[in-house]
Amino acid sequence: MSNETSATFRRSVPAANFCCVVFLWGLCGCAHLATVKTKPAQFPGTLVAERPLEPANRYLAAAEHKPPSSPLAHHLIAVRSAYSELVSRPNEDQARILYNFAVARFVESLESANLQPWTHPITIITDEGTFVLTSPKPVDSEHDPSRYDLFFADRL
Repeated sequence: MSNETSATFRRSVPAANFCCVVFLWGLCGCAHLATVKTKPAQFPGTLVAERPLEPANRYLAAAEHKPPSSPLAHHLIAVRSAYSELVSRPNEDQARILYNFAVARFVESLESANLQPWTHPITIITDEGTFVLTSPKPVDSEHDPSRYDLFFADRL
């Protein structure tokens, strides 16, 4: 092989390798990775009706039958009630399960009502008083919750 042919060959090999890599990356980049289907959240069926947890259960049940914008107040009271039980009995599985369920429903109702407490305070009027939900403004776009979609584990 002559020196001129050898030099041309050496220059074209990296270009060919690069083209192959880009082509393979393009094929893999378009591949369908997964399909996610959501289902309605199920109230934790393993909970035994305990008197201290009853208020949270009642508010969660009431929120199920409300229009999309109004369960927010019921979910907030359910979170508050479940939280107070969780604080008083931190090792109680039922209190933790109910608290997690109530928080997920509250965040879900915030999202469905398109409320964004990180952009401005949200006033929520409930049977137990008025609450103002606030949050610090995101420090940059990477930490801005409005850029992300939330998927709740109990709905997958």
